[in-house]
Amino acid sequence: VNTTQRDGFSQQSVPEGTTPYNPNSIGGGCPFPAGRDGYVYVPRRVTGQRVRARAASFGDHFTQATLFWNSMSGPEREHIVSAFAFELGKCLNPNIQDRTLANLANVDADLASGVATALGKVAPKGKPAQNVRSSSALSLLPTESGPIDGRMIGVFAADGVDAAGLLSLRRTLERAGASVVVIAPHGGSIKGDDGSPVEVTKSALTTQSVEYDAIVVAGGSGVAAKASDPYLAVNVTEAFRHYKTVAAWGTGVEILDSCSLTADIPGVVTARTSDRAFAKALIDAVGWHRHWDRPLVTPN
Repeated sequence: VNTTQRDGFSQQSVPEGTTPYNPNSIGGGCPFPAGRDGYVYVPRRVTGQRVRARAASFGDHFTQATLFWNSMSGPEREHIVSAFAFELGKCLNPNIQDRTLANLANVDADLASGVATALGKVAPKGKPAQNVRSSSALSLLPTESGPIDGRMIGVFAADGVDAAGLLSLRRTLERAGASVVVIAPHGGSIKGDDGSPVEVTKSALTTQSVEYDAIVVAGGSGVAAKASDPYLAVNVTEAFRHYKTVAAWGTGVEILDSCSLTADIPGVVTARTSDRAFAKALIDAVGWHRHWDRPLVTPN
C-alpha cells in the first residue's frame, strides 16, 4: 500500500513528482487509484458470530525460537550467548535483565545459563518446548568450502613486493569473484621487485582487518623488513583471532612466523611462491569464511 503521504515521523524518502494528491491538474492525474474506484468490495456470505480474535498459535512465543537455537552450531551458539550478554551488560536496570533471562529460559536452559553466567546472575528455570527439532537451513556454518563471490581480500605489500606474484594472485582471486585491496605503508604506488609501479588501494593507517574476509602478506624484499610494523602485526593477529583466513608467500611468511602462525593451523595458508597451488589453497580456505576448528591460542 502506498498512501503517498510525504510527512510524518521518521519520514526519510525523497518523493518524486509534483503532487501527492488526486485529482490534480499539474501532475498528469498521478497518483491515481488502482482500478476504477481504488477499493473493490467483494461481497461474501457470512453465517454465525463474527469475532475479532487471534489464533491459538499466537500464544506460543518460544517454540520457533527453540527451533532456531537447536539448529545452531557450537560457534553460532557462543555468538548468540555473547550477543545477549553484551547488550544486557549495558542495561543498568536489573529487573529488565531478569525479565529477559526469564524469556531465554523458556527458549533453552543452556542459553539462559550462558547469558546469566556472563551477567553474574543465577539462571532462572523456564519451561522450554519439548521435542523441538532442528533445521540445517537455519545454520550459517558451511559443510564444505563454497564460492568466494563478494569476499574482500586485503593484501599487505611494500616496496620490493613480488609484483608478478601479486598480479597473478590478484587476477586469480578476481576471476573467482573476490575483490582484492592492496595495502601498503603509504598511498599512491609502491615499487615492485622488477621496478614496475604497483598501485596501492589503501594505506595501513587507514584500514583494519575487520574490513576483509582474509588477510594476505605478499612476498618481496621490502615486506620482510616490515615484520616489526605494529599495524601489520595488529591486522594479521586480529584477523586470526576472528577466525579468518590468514595467508602469505615468500618472505611474507616471515611475518606470520613472527606472530606464531604456521601452516598447520586451520585457515593459515603459506607457500614459497604465489603460484596456482597457493591461489587454489587460498580460495578454498576463504570459501569456509571462518575457521572455527582453529585452536584457541593467542599469537604473539
